[in-house]
Amino acid sequence: MQNHKENSISYITFRHITSSSDIEKIEIDDHDVILSIINMMQTFQGYVQFSHREIDREKDIFLNKPPHVEKEDGFIYEAHFAHKNRSVSIRQVNNLWVISLTDISAVNTNDIQSYKSEIKDWDYNIKMAQIWEEQNDPLCEGMKVKKLKKVVFAGFESNEKQKEPKAPTQKKSFYDTLEETQKEKLLRHFLSIFQPEYIDSLLKEEQ
Repeated sequence: MQNHKENSISYITFRHITSSSDIEKIEIDDHDVILSIINMMQTFQGYVQFSHREIDREKDIFLNKPPHVEKEDGFIYEAHFAHKNRSVSIRQVNNLWVISLTDISAVNTNDIQSYKSEIKDWDYNIKMAQIWEEQNDPLCEGMKVKKLKKVVFAGFESNEKQKEPKAPTQKKSFYDTLEETQKEKLLRHFLSIFQPEYIDSLLKEEQ
């Protein structure tokens, strides 16, 4: 059971995660607190990666169900979650867990890319949002230019390809329905009207 201090840290951190505060990074040194914070993010979708095993599709991915992570032999190596305009990443660095918070509300749709997951037999892609920042560039006479600041998790999306519409079946023309001998007779008929000299030459060749 968590003590009062762990509960307080978890709650305060969760409030920062879901609020519009300017805090971008939080450091936590307690793994139990990290588990508690993840389990608080009931409206978020995302995934966790433990240190001692590969990602389990049923246990570690939270798409149509709220996050629920239990204590295991290993520890949370990294985790990524997103909800509406908020992206959260958790990474284990040395003896700390670094929680990075990113506002993705202003991200242009063109800056959100979809990548195929390496998880077998899983019908979803991972969306990543590119965060750009204006910086003075000495190579452009000090003018401000947009430079890539970071790339963050933005959720999941189905990778099921839409069925391509079938090309409309073209109806056969009257000419296409004729047999070869009939086509030849019809062709000669029209040529006899518009190019009689050509028909005369064919008749001479056949004689």
